[in-house]
Amino acid sequence: GVKAARRAPGPNSLRRRGLLVAAGVLVVVAAVVSWTAFSGEPTTPSGPVLGADQRTADPCSLIRDAALETFGNPNPVSDDSGFNQCNVIVKKRGKEANVLALIDKTPGEQSPVQAQDKGRYRLVTEPAGEGSCRRRLLLPDRYEVQIEVTRANAIDADACTMADVAVRSADAVITRGPIPERRPDNPTLRPDSFSGTDACRAKDSPSFPDRAGIDRANPEVGFGRWKCTWTGTANGIVYQLRFTRAKPLNKSGATKLTIDGRYAVIGYPGDAPGDDTCEVEVHNLTYVDAYGYPKDEVLEANVIGQGLPSDERCRIATQLATSFFPPR
Repeated sequence: GVKAARRAPGPNSLRRRGLLVAAGVLVVVAAVVSWTAFSGEPTTPSGPVLGADQRTADPCSLIRDAALETFGNPNPVSDDSGFNQCNVIVKKRGKEANVLALIDKTPGEQSPVQAQDKGRYRLVTEPAGEGSCRRRLLLPDRYEVQIEVTRANAIDADACTMADVAVRSADAVITRGPIPERRPDNPTLRPDSFSGTDACRAKDSPSFPDRAGIDRANPEVGFGRWKCTWTGTANGIVYQLRFTRAKPLNKSGATKLTIDGRYAVIGYPGDAPGDDTCEVEVHNLTYVDAYGYPKDEVLEANVIGQGLPSDERCRIATQLATSFFPPR
């Protein structure tokens, strides 16, 4: 028989076909959007802010790009005091303000704080002081970055404005990914630096001061294990060991002695009536800083306690410093 003539599609058929085509286009568009979203770099990096080895994180990278020139002449200082901090000295008309970036552990016990959620961190804004201002960037796993400005009034600047400029620089670093590692010329990367050792190892030494109320096995461990603190439960006496950088010890007018065959000095910080601290510094190595001046890396032992005579505090501090070094 004669084949039936093919009928022209009706309006309902066209509508269905159009919906199918539109659906197909949406599927393709969705696939393209999905591929774009997942094939590029993620907007918020995953993984630890401090990288695989926390001790390699460079605190100077946090404020290296801070636009501090509007306040004066910025001078970065990568090796003032502890390994976990970086300073920028802002000079203006012979006066100086200081901008500090410090990577630290968040204290286990602290008052609740109000914080803004910034994605990779939470920002705590602290009240301003006289010429000073501090911001805390709370990181995961109970670590934090502290940005602190001091002596801003000396250069006629607003301390919190300076702090917020530094926070914007730190924010850009943290939101890009892990905090960059220290630069190869950093003295803490020398194989003979204390930066690769543990200040808390002193607790296992037979030379550790044996005094009632000190739980030597359970110190408060600082960031990078570069600081270790023991506090007496009965009398509140504090023992502390930490690694730091200082002006050459051999130029100090303090009392000199030898510990583990190393040059050391005993200082009385403040030298004021009622001062309750004795500090012993033990030389590790000398290097030339970024400005061409010699600087010492040292082990610093502090004993703090008002209930002790000054001579007794210094005797304990010397013993504490000695306990860090393995017996010969």
